[in-house]
Amino acid sequence: MATSSSPAAKKRLIDASIRHRKPADVRDKIQNLESKYRTAAAWLANTGQGVTDEKSIRSALVK
Repeated sequence: MATSSSPAAKKRLIDASIRHRKPADVRDKIQNLESKYRTAAAWLANTGQGVTDEKSIRSALVK
């Protein structure tokens, strides 16, 4: 069984376009995505009331 430090495992990760990330970078990315989600959810719950399909969301955002 290959370990994560084996050359074969590293090659498979690279071949799959999976790059090493520092834990802090992963945490920052998750926090950024959560923040964007909360912002979008708040907009939809308040300003975006009645906006239910993609076309109306796009037109509301363009305004």
